Amino acid sequence: YEIETRGTPENEAALGFIFEVRDACRVESLADEEKNKGNAALKAGDYDEAIACYTKSISILPRAALYTNRALVNLKLGRYEEAEQDASTALTLIDSLTPSL
Repeated sequence: YEIETRGTPENEAALGFIFEVRDACRVESLADEEKNKGNAALKAGDYDEAIACYTKSISILPRAALYTNRALVNLKLGRYEEAEQDASTALTLIDSLTPSL
């Protein structure tokens, strides 16, 4: 399909929205790719690689699950302060999604 990008504000707004959705999907895809690499590294026992992948995924799209994954790896490495920081960040992200009563 071709979208006429000139002429009406509605067409320009629709095209802008399409590009925003496309870009958001790319960002999520990149973050998921790094998360999956981190999961594979964790299963293989390559904890340093898992940390690196989860950190990269967090830098692309911060999500609570990524912080909890990285917290787990930090626990396995005996990095208790880092694990606590990641777990706390995960809880903060979860709390920010919870509607207040």
